[in-house]
Amino acid sequence: MKKLALIFSSKTNFFILTTLAILALNLFPLISHIRHAPEGRTFALIHNNVQDFFFYQSLMNEGANGSWLTYDPYTTESHQPSIIFSYFLWLGKISKLFGLSFSVTYHLSRIILGFLFLLSTFYLLSSVLKVPHPRLTYLFFLFAAPLMNGDKPFMNWWTGMDPIRRVAYLPHHMMGSLLLVITIIFLIKFMQQKNYKYLLYAILITPILAFIHTPSLFILLLILPPAILIYLLTNILTARFTKQTGDTIWGTVGLFIYWIIGLLFMLLMISQTKNGFPWSQYINWEKNLQFPLTRELIGALGILFPFSVIGIWQALRSKKFEYIFTACWLFVPFLIIPFAQKLNISNIRLIQGTPYLPLAILASFGITTIQDILLKMVSLINSKCKMQNAKLQVKMQNYFKFLIVIFNFYFLILHSQIANIIKYNVLMVKYKQWIFVILILLFLIFFEPTSCHLLLIYHPSLFLF
Repeated sequence: MKKLALIFSSKTNFFILTTLAILALNLFPLISHIRHAPEGRTFALIHNNVQDFFFYQSLMNEGANGSWLTYDPYTTESHQPSIIFSYFLWLGKISKLFGLSFSVTYHLSRIILGFLFLLSTFYLLSSVLKVPHPRLTYLFFLFAAPLMNGDKPFMNWWTGMDPIRRVAYLPHHMMGSLLLVITIIFLIKFMQQKNYKYLLYAILITPILAFIHTPSLFILLLILPPAILIYLLTNILTARFTKQTGDTIWGTVGLFIYWIIGLLFMLLMISQTKNGFPWSQYINWEKNLQFPLTRELIGALGILFPFSVIGIWQALRSKKFEYIFTACWLFVPFLIIPFAQKLNISNIRLIQGTPYLPLAILASFGITTIQDILLKMVSLINSKCKMQNAKLQVKMQNYFKFLIVIFNFYFLILHSQIANIIKYNVLMVKYKQWIFVILILLFLIFFEPTSCHLLLIYHPSLFLF
């Protein structure tokens, strides 16, 4: 066990194994459909939604045939070409250049962008934010699943909530998530080091983010003002003016400059919908596309949500911009959901800013807070009973983490794509309980090898459920 713990203590091994595991699960249904296509038929590599998939293929076909701007060939009305969705035309040109089919290029792009997104996320957690348990937080982010709403999960009508599907979702969504995380990394590094090159990098990414996935930029612009305000209130009003206070003010000025530039690029993209038919139809379609988020969102966030609420207190207490920003990243868009229609946007856009990432970070803070409270209680009891509490503290910490991982994986296996994989595999149906145990044990070894080793020594019977 010690040798196994030593092997998996590497951050690189942990990232590669967990990331490849979830990407493999994402690809499993696609490969299964290809293998089980009836004789004389071919599976068309359809992904997520039939109508959307073939719409994206038609755009790629336009690009492969020479177009650089989007044009609707299915209307007799004269209209101006637009940059809306034109990135799919460019994917079509890449397909033609490398001699690949449009569907293969589509899937390659989402998988590659998904991997880069997960890589940037792991870097954010382990090297930039330095959360208390980066590996556990990364696992929460990868596998956090909605609770059950009767016989189906909350928000089962939105595939982007499924933990397996969302890691390699639609290509433009994955690019938006990737650029959003990279921009956040640069903005946080700017605030940490007060080095304006990071602010410049973030500004240079902004037009690309606005062009490819405007909702991601909208989320960023939405959360920055309250994050800046709370940061200023907690740092300036509670301390005397010092050089550090001056740096804080200049840092927020830099963020405000970024916000203004980002707003201009977002308005530029919105202006494309005013170029007449058919682009003008998008606003009306968008405004009327409202989902029952107020009834189902909290359930869709799963077991991590109550821990994230506790984590807000830790984030605000820290007075650090990066943690205050994370709290706003999760909760500010949720507060705007009831007003989405008045803003002429679909309320689903307000959960397209990778909400499971700040959810996992804040849940990690919440778990750490509860652990600290429990350990203080143990210390108090031991001081009265005059007992040694070192082993007991270790067991309590690991039991707590273990239970959270168990519940997280339970909901994951219950209704994500893993459920379908198990359902249609006779061997896995027969031994699914043991598969479940092995999965949990492996991931426990990955996220905290030393703690798992101690857990098995102190109470191996815990795994006999």
